[in-house]
Amino acid sequence: MPRPARHSEFFGQDLPLMMRRDEVAALFGVTTRTIARWTASQLLKGRKLEPGSRGTLRYRLEDVEAFGRGIGK
Repeated sequence: MPRPARHSEFFGQDLPLMMRRDEVAALFGVTTRTIARWTASQLLKGRKLEPGSRGTLRYRLEDVEAFGRGIGK
């Protein structure tokens, strides 16, 4: 069975499985710069779409949910 393109039980919203920085920022109510800082400090894991280059970062929904659980404690 193919995996759905969108889902989130944690946030209770229909979210894409790979999210852009602005989408993650809107979800947490912070700026995109804050998301960049969280990524740089390895609090939130970002993934390059094009390995080996500067590439565009995307955030897996599972990583965003795990991060959300961590800051919610």
